[in-house]
Amino acid sequence: MDKKEISYEIIDYSGITNVKFYTSTDNGSYIPSHWHRAVEILYQTKDPVKKTKLDMLKTTLEQLQIIDDIRPDGFILRFNSLIFELLFQLYHNFGVKIFQSDLSQQKKDLDRLNLVLNYISENFPWMRSQV
Repeated sequence: MDKKEISYEIIDYSGITNVKFYTSTDNGSYIPSHWHRAVEILYQTKDPVKKTKLDMLKTTLEQLQIIDDIRPDGFILRFNSLIFELLFQLYHNFGVKIFQSDLSQQKKDLDRLNLVLNYISENFPWMRSQV
């Protein structure tokens, strides 16, 4: 079985804001599998309600990019307030609620996994240095 190669993408960002803006329009090209520690926001929709929400998100992102490019005195205050606005929009308009029953099952699964990990840790101490 061939193992898919997944490349790591190095992203250089501003030391002041820890953000890099890159805006592009892509009409459906192929992007190979890759990973990085940055957040990518990709959006597309034909649903008018979602399109309105995406337009608001896009406006906030554009304002962030402009303030980061111009950097007037005190820009970091405006930049940070726009980051909070962006987070609110993502949470409010695009968040997905997890039902309590899902959380209960997840806790049960983690409890069972912890039992196994603790057993291994107590009975096979030499394995700790292998990880």
